[in-house]
Amino acid sequence: MKSFTYNDAKVIGSTSFAAQFSRYDEYVSMVDKVVDVVLKKQPSMSKPSVPKIGELEEKVNEMEEELERHHKIRDSLEVELQSLSQRPLTIESFRNISDSDNNIFDQPKDKISRKLHSRYLEQKEAQARIKDLEDERAEQANEVITSCNRSSSVMAADETTDVLGIRYAPPHPTLPEPWKGLTDGST
Repeated sequence: MKSFTYNDAKVIGSTSFAAQFSRYDEYVSMVDKVVDVVLKKQPSMSKPSVPKIGELEEKVNEMEEELERHHKIRDSLEVELQSLSQRPLTIESFRNISDSDNNIFDQPKDKISRKLHSRYLEQKEAQARIKDLEDERAEQANEVITSCNRSSSVMAADETTDVLGIRYAPPHPTLPEPWKGLTDGST
């Protein structure tokens, strides 16, 4: 029987290694020796360490705390990003206000009151126009509803006459040629 070293353990998976032995039991004993040699070289493999439940729970708690910390950081960064994105808009609107003709610090009081009055009138006109448009829209909606109701009632009446086979005769006793067959019951 051959002696076996740690370097020989690297070839255990090859078919040439198994072919060196004539019997199966010889092969098995050699594999056992290989395992012993490998385990002596690597003591950590001899006794695999299984984590205990307490250790696992502790790791889970640590991960949950780290996850909470990351969520808080993410939330604070989102708030900061939102405030920073609104900041240029605020600065731009402030510039527009200060650069426009509406700067109340540079104008006399009568000019300010005229501008306020003209803005008030513009606002009233806009509100009146909005009300007119809303009224017009409501009127159009009522017309559409009325038209739909008429159409549906006409369609229902037509369907009823088709289902029941009701035929109408003209109101006059003298019938034109196409109506004569309808009053007799023949078609």
